[in-house]
Amino acid sequence: MTLSEQEKLELFDQLEDQMSFLVASTRLYKAGSIAEAKRLSTTIRVLVHDTASSRSLLGQMDVKDKLLWISSGSVDPANLIATFNLAFFNTELGAFVPLAADFIQKVGSLVDFETWWAEPVMKDVTGDKFSRKEIVLALANKEGGAHVDKLQRRMRALAREGSLGLSMGPDADTLSFGGSVETFIPSDGLVVASPLPPSAITITTEIYNTLTNQWSILHPDGKDWEPPVREE
Repeated sequence: MTLSEQEKLELFDQLEDQMSFLVASTRLYKAGSIAEAKRLSTTIRVLVHDTASSRSLLGQMDVKDKLLWISSGSVDPANLIATFNLAFFNTELGAFVPLAADFIQKVGSLVDFETWWAEPVMKDVTGDKFSRKEIVLALANKEGGAHVDKLQRRMRALAREGSLGLSMGPDADTLSFGGSVETFIPSDGLVVASPLPPSAITITTEIYNTLTNQWSILHPDGKDWEPPVREE
């Protein structure tokens, strides 16, 4: 279906809103609200996830498959150990932190959307693999259903049961292998033992960099536009 110029502008206005949501939720997450990872995942779902009954915003704009998506990396099939490409495990903090925007820009590669969305980016000690799509939907989806329930069980093992093989020690400052993983917020800053919330932040940064680097594709008139500014 061919969009009118008015429809294109209205969709771009919605994109501006969604980008502002990404920026605001990222700021709140970094201020200590881990729950913002769920809100970020909901916004990401609106932007890129297509289903049989609904179409993503970037899909409606007919740009999702025209963009080159920045990927921080994927699981190497030859690597037999646990892998987590969207978060860094800080051994001093004993917890996961998101990848920095400049690091993503430096090491990232450009891929098509389907590769970016569906490629495995995390693998646990059992060999179970997880994509960006699975991470986002597990955090965002609140409805039930067999597929969602199965996904949530897999994610629970990843987030709560230490299936990456890393967890925090009993004093919350030591690195151990196996055992239960719990969220931990120290008095001097935000760290998270589960890899899922920081991964959502990294995915958000990838999207932000992807979109802001290609605004001429997004705007109906190909105009330069100043996106919402993120605080690093």
